[in-house]
Amino acid sequence: MREKSWEDTSPSQEVARLLDLLPASWRMETQVSPRAEQPAAIASTPLSPWQRTCRVSLNFKKWVQFSPVQRELLFLREVAWRQQTKWLQVGPLQGVLCFGALVVAVESTQMDLTGVAGGVLLALVAGNQLWRRQRSVATEFAADQEAIAVARKRGYTETAAAQALLAAVDGGWRLEGRRAPSFTEATRMQALRAMVGGETSPIATATVWE
Repeated sequence: MREKSWEDTSPSQEVARLLDLLPASWRMETQVSPRAEQPAAIASTPLSPWQRTCRVSLNFKKWVQFSPVQRELLFLREVAWRQQTKWLQVGPLQGVLCFGALVVAVESTQMDLTGVAGGVLLALVAGNQLWRRQRSVATEFAADQEAIAVARKRGYTETAAAQALLAAVDGGWRLEGRRAPSFTEATRMQALRAMVGGETSPIATATVWE
C-alpha cells in the first residue's frame, strides 16, 4: 500500500474535521490556519488578557505524519491547554486582579497615592501568579486530562485517548529533530503511561518522511 503523503490531505477538510471535535463553546473561539515554516506540527498563540480567540497553526507536512487519532488528541489538547490559560475566567486570582484594578481606578479619582500604590501592588501580585500558573506543569497535566475528557465524549475510551496522546507527544519531539523530550514532555508522558497502566501504546508514533 502506498504511504499517505501530506499532499493527499486537504487542509480545509482537515481543519473542518478537527473543529467538529471541539465543544461548541471552544469551536466559536478557535481559529486554525496553516503555517509551513513552524518547526512543530501544531502550535498556538498565547491568550492575552483582552483576547478570547485561540489561534492554532498547523504545519501540514508534519501534521499528517501523525495518525488520525493522534492528530485528534493533539488538537484537542492544544485547544484545552489554551482554555486552561485564559485570563478572563472565574477564579480567585482573577478576582484579586480585578479588585486591584478597581482599587487603582477608585483611588485615582480621589488622588490617594497610597491607595493607588496598594491597588497596583495587589494587581501585580495576582497577575504574576496567573502568569506563573499558566506555565506550570500542573496546567499542562490539566490540559491533557481535559483533552482526554473531551475525547471520551467523542467515543474514545480513556485508555485509548491516553495512548493516542502519549504516542503523539512522544512522536512530536522526534519529528522536530530534537535529541530528547523537554522536562515537561517527559513528565507528561510519565503521567500518561500511568493512566494506561504502563502499557506500550499500540498506536505507532509519527513517521518522519524525508
